[in-house]
Amino acid sequence: MPTDTQSFSLAPVSLTVLVVDDDQTTLELVRAVLETEGHKVLTWNRPFGTTQLVLRHRPDVILLDVRMPGLNGVELAKLVNARHRAPQCVILHSSVSEVELYRLGQEAGVVGAIPKTDNVAAFLEDFRRLTHQCRCGRRARREA
Repeated sequence: MPTDTQSFSLAPVSLTVLVVDDDQTTLELVRAVLETEGHKVLTWNRPFGTTQLVLRHRPDVILLDVRMPGLNGVELAKLVNARHRAPQCVILHSSVSEVELYRLGQEAGVVGAIPKTDNVAAFLEDFRRLTHQCRCGRRARREA
């Protein structure tokens, strides 16, 4: 148990990340950033078929774009979590306003949201913080 002067380590852990976005450039950029951090990255360019990929590859983290044709990220997050016994570590990722993005995250029941940005350091800081929350939550459920 950390004391007041200690902090939890947000050191990178190698994760399997499924990134779902209809924008190919975003998929390539996120893949490059996360692979540089040592993560295994799977990309998918449409919402349909995502639940089958989750079942097949069992990613540690699912990063979903909010605005996709046919099925938006909020609906997809709800579907993914409804189809799996254990809640998934789902994170929304979008260029909508931060206020709207966080509202959508609450509506979707996801662990959090990361605004799309050109600031790689900010993206990674948010990604590490949210994935750390997921790992802590899973550990607590196993110990209960």
